[in-house]
Amino acid sequence: MKKGRIISGMSAAALAASMLSMLPMATFAIGTKPLNVYTYYEDEDNGDTYCSLNTYDYMTAEQNKAVTKIKAYASSEYAKEFGVTIEACTLVDDYSDWVDSTNYSYSADQNEIVVELDGLSGLYDNGEDNFSISNSGWTNLSSYVPLTISYDKVEFYAENGSLIKSIDGSDTAYNGNALYNSIKKVDADSVEKLESVHSPTEKYDAFYRYSIPGAEALAVTFSDDTYVDEDSDESITVFTRKNKSDWDHYYNGGLAGKTVYIYGDTLDMFVRLRNSNSYGFKVTKVEAISEEDIPGGTVDVDNVDQFESKHNMPAGYYKTYCYTKQGAEALKITFSDQTSMIDDDYESCIAVYSDDYDYYQSFYNDDLAGKTLIIPGDTVSVQVNNYTEGSYGFKVTSIEEASEDD
Repeated sequence: MKKGRIISGMSAAALAASMLSMLPMATFAIGTKPLNVYTYYEDEDNGDTYCSLNTYDYMTAEQNKAVTKIKAYASSEYAKEFGVTIEACTLVDDYSDWVDSTNYSYSADQNEIVVELDGLSGLYDNGEDNFSISNSGWTNLSSYVPLTISYDKVEFYAENGSLIKSIDGSDTAYNGNALYNSIKKVDADSVEKLESVHSPTEKYDAFYRYSIPGAEALAVTFSDDTYVDEDSDESITVFTRKNKSDWDHYYNGGLAGKTVYIYGDTLDMFVRLRNSNSYGFKVTKVEAISEEDIPGGTVDVDNVDQFESKHNMPAGYYKTYCYTKQGAEALKITFSDQTSMIDDDYESCIAVYSDDYDYYQSFYNDDLAGKTLIIPGDTVSVQVNNYTEGSYGFKVTSIEEASEDD
C-alpha cells in the first residue's frame, strides 16, 4: 500500500510550468478565445488537470501591468466527494519565477472552489500562456482515482480593488466533470452487490458505496480470489474514513481474503480494471463493529474498570491502552488471573511500558497472570499484539499510586 506519494518532487505550479508545452490539450470555451486545458495523465484517462491562458489575449498591456490580484472560480464533483482543492500560479518575470496561490477554499455543499493570487506586481508578457490553474492532487490519490475540475471564471483586480477584467467560462466545450459523471456508481443495498465485473473485456472504473447506518465502524472482508494487476495500472482504493480523509491502495492479491476496517458507517471504494485476466473484487462480509474492535491505535483509559483489552481477540489484532495519574511518582498495577496470550511460539505478547520507556517488558503465554508491577512515572501503557485467534488478552484488577522504591 502507498499513501501520499509525491509524483515529481516539484510543486504543482512548477511542474505545470515545465510541462505546458508537452501535455495533451483540450479547449474550454471562454469568451471569444479558448482557455487551454492541459491534463497530466499517468495513463490515458486518469490524472491531474491544468488550465492555462495568456492574459495578454484578454487584456491590454496597461491592464496586465495593473493586476495585483487574481480570483479563479471552479466547480468539481471531486470537491464534494474527496475535498479536492485547486491552486493557481502566474508568471512574474520569466519561466523560472512562478507565484503560487496563497489562499484557496471550497464549499462541499455548493460544490464551488475559489482560488486567490494576491500581492502581484503586474503580469509578464511572454507571448505564451502566463497563468495556470491546477487541482492540487499531487498525491497518489489522483493516480488511481480520476480528479478533474471544470473552470468557470477568472477575475483580475487592480491594487485599489477595482475589477479590471472578468473572463467567464462555459461547460459546453469542455466539462471536467464529465469524466466523473461517466464512471459507474454502485450504491449497494446489500453485500451481494459489492462485487465488480470479473475478467473485464473493456476498461472498468467504478465507485462502490455501502452503509450500515449508525455503525461506529465497519469490518469489510474480501474474497480469496480478489485480484487486480498492478502491471496493468489496476488498483482498488478503499477510503478508511467517512469524510474520505484517508485511504489505502491495494494491488495484485493485496486484498485477497483480507479484512479491512472503516471508521464510520459507510464503505466507499473505487476500482479500476484494465486486464481481462483480472478477477477484480468481491466482498463476502460487512460487519458493524465498535471503534475498539479496529486493530491499532491507542485507547486512553480513565479508570481501572476500563483498563482491559478486547477478549477472544482475532488474529492480527493489536492495540495500546494508556492510563495516566497526573503527578504520580510510580504506579502499582495488578493483572487478573485470566490475563494470557495463546502459546504460539512466543509471537503473541503483552508489552507493558512507562511513558519514557525506562520500563519496558514483554510477557508471553500466562506470564502476566495475577502479576503486580511497579511502573516508574505517572503513565503506564499496555499493548496487546495477537497473532493467533482466541487470545484472552489482559484485564487490570487494580492500579494505584506508588513509590519507585516499592
